[in-house]
Amino acid sequence: MKADLSQIPESATINKAELKLYCYSLRWPYNPKLDLYGVTYTWEEGTGGYYQTPDSGATWYQYNVGTGDWAMPGGDVDTSMDFGYGPNGLVSEAVMQEDSWVTFDITGLAQKWVSGEIENNGVLIQAIQRGYNAARFYSSEYADDGLRPELVIEYSY
Repeated sequence: MKADLSQIPESATINKAELKLYCYSLRWPYNPKLDLYGVTYTWEEGTGGYYQTPDSGATWYQYNVGTGDWAMPGGDVDTSMDFGYGPNGLVSEAVMQEDSWVTFDITGLAQKWVSGEIENNGVLIQAIQRGYNAARFYSSEYADDGLRPELVIEYSY
């Protein structure tokens, strides 16, 4: 996921930044926690769905179909950055519940994006435990715009 923050002045102080996703379906026999990391490489938005083979854009394995592979499946992240969880690149954690908002605090990452300290290449959201799981979230194209993903940023300058 990626958002345009160019309207926020580079000198701004990010007081609070939250990424919110609405989980409408959850089948998760394990710990329903998600980790969020900042992506370090530019990528293109995909055109295909889960069951389709996209002809362009990012996939789990490539940052743009046919042009290059991620070093790490899902997206390349800087594992040396410390956002309060130690020098592992972890920006935020959240717990999923069906029919509710999942909220990630990305204040530290948003500040680095706005100040230009790191490039805004969006975020990678990853399940903490692997295994059979099915979590579904509404996308930015969903008909009800009140349930689409939101990035809420409070700042001062």
